[in-house]
Amino acid sequence: MDDLLDVSSFMANLKAKTEALSKPSETKSNKPSSGLVKLFMHAEANQGVITLLPFSDPTVKGNYVTYLDKTVGFVRQFKMKKYKDSKEKDWIRILPKINYGSLSNEESALYDEVCGLFEEVNKAKKMNAREISKKSYVLLYGYILNHFNSAQKTVESSKGKMAMIVLPTKDFSDKQYSNINEITAKLPNPNDYSWTQKYYCNELSGRQHYLRIGFTMNADKKGYTVTVNHMTNNPNDIAGMEVPEGLTITQEQINMISNGHIKDFLGWQVRDGKLFNQELYLRIRDYFKSLLAGVNVTSTPTQAATTVNQADGIIQASPEPVVSAEGHVDPVANIPVSPTPVAPVATTPVIETPVVSELASTPPVEVPPAVAPVAPVAEVPVAPVVAPPVTSVPDVTPPPVAG
Repeated sequence: MDDLLDVSSFMANLKAKTEALSKPSETKSNKPSSGLVKLFMHAEANQGVITLLPFSDPTVKGNYVTYLDKTVGFVRQFKMKKYKDSKEKDWIRILPKINYGSLSNEESALYDEVCGLFEEVNKAKKMNAREISKKSYVLLYGYILNHFNSAQKTVESSKGKMAMIVLPTKDFSDKQYSNINEITAKLPNPNDYSWTQKYYCNELSGRQHYLRIGFTMNADKKGYTVTVNHMTNNPNDIAGMEVPEGLTITQEQINMISNGHIKDFLGWQVRDGKLFNQELYLRIRDYFKSLLAGVNVTSTPTQAATTVNQADGIIQASPEPVVSAEGHVDPVANIPVSPTPVAPVATTPVIETPVVSELASTPPVEVPPAVAPVAPVAEVPVAPVVAPPVTSVPDVTPPPVAG
């Protein structure tokens, strides 16, 4: 798989993404699971340290990280019955409009109306604060080398698996950008970022460079602490060989990520391969209208759609909801780019249950953007000498410059 990182574009986009974020703001399917693991990192059992080999989203060339944040629009999320006959409510997510690709006039009007109703319901406090919010998300694929929870115990259910990591944070790009610049500054040519191509690539074997992501809930339960480090195998110490010798990613594992970030994130909401599920949006519209009218939810959606101006760009400061079951930065060519409209792909959407269901944990409130960002803590980009990586001693040799 050859999808080399465009270093110049990658760094320019990452810088733009970081600067933009620093500014104040704000189907049902019976198909079997594909085997892709979804790690929703707000789930406490998933938090800790993950080491992985990044792989790109095959539906958007050169894109390794998809950002759903204020630079393109937040994700609106709320709880509603997944299907008309469901007994329990599930999380429904409305993505920024650009992520749905080309919509018909009718679909576009319905989307705008639903977004407008969402704002009305939220403003009128017609739903509990734990059942409705706006959120930033970061999506990326990777082969999980190791996964240690907060107690430094291995999470066996994700180790050695292909996964999509879902991070409810707006700080990832800043940490990533800072670590890349920290490493590059130590190289003979402080303006040469070509070494990043050894990390962000689709090579199936022979890889020695990996990403280490730390993600834990803050002690005050408000927001998360995020770290991103670019690491290299340490051949002088067995404990520093994070990437096993002879490791080869199979084509079957690569096929697990063929749907792309957006489809895998939406999961069951995708219908017949189409990102915009009109039937679901009609039910959402009727549900919101019933809440605003103070009556019971109607079972049959009406067909008329009145366009309402879309309200976007404000982070909800209320606590994040308890989750029930169930952009873009190409560190090489797209890492911090604003999301490009993702055209629907003909492949079957992944209907995957996260390692720890969203219902299993309660994500904390995201720190409001008005709070000044904390300067990232620099870490040396080398492989840990002892396991688990949380307490490892890194090798001080910077990664080699690509020849």
